Amino acid sequence: MNFQDIISSHGPAMLSKLQSAGLSAEQAEDFLLAAGGQVSTAVSRGGIASLLGGSGVDNLLKNIDIGAIAKKVGIDKVLAEKALQSVAPMVMEALQGGGGASAMLGGLAGKLFK
Repeated sequence: MNFQDIISSHGPAMLSKLQSAGLSAEQAEDFLLAAGGQVSTAVSRGGIASLLGGSGVDNLLKNIDIGAIAKKVGIDKVLAEKALQSVAPMVMEALQGGGGASAMLGGLAGKLFK
């Protein structure tokens, strides 16, 4: 699966999940960008393997600064954690699909703001 395929197949569903978790449409877009930055940072620190190992989604959540995401989006940490948990399985699926975090996140930004 290439980069655009990941964005096309996961971006709209991620936005929907985030809105179902309680974010507005604008907050959902901001959240994806902020979370994307966190995933990219985590990947640059330890590689994709560091996020995929262990208990999968739980391992991803441990490597993300939820407080920083909440602050960027302007929501409380509890809502940010709920939102992140709602999209984490899709993020893991996309990372495992070989598109890589940077490609996935850059594409999300392009797709959301075209």
